[in-house]
Amino acid sequence: MPPGDDDCDGWATGDEDFYGTLPFTACPATSTANDEEPDPWPPDFDDSQTVNLLDLLPFKQHFGAVDPQDPLYEARYDLQADGDIDIQDLLPFKQFFKLSCA
Repeated sequence: MPPGDDDCDGWATGDEDFYGTLPFTACPATSTANDEEPDPWPPDFDDSQTVNLLDLLPFKQHFGAVDPQDPLYEARYDLQADGDIDIQDLLPFKQFFKLSCA
């Protein structure tokens, strides 16, 4: 677990604050996709309690945003918290892919 991971979900609380996820809730309450806002678990973009290919699909519309002023930019997709949305933001999925938090 990274330092400062208050909910023990593998993501630092400060990063979750940046993304807009719930830093004190490790997992979605239900496995029903897209029924919770905001998402509790950063790699689970459809809040289904499982990280899979469906969680990568929303990146397409934001991919290539070069800075926070770009209309395509949304901090939720900037998993590197570096001000742009690129291939580096997809790398964190590797360790969580096919995992469930339920």
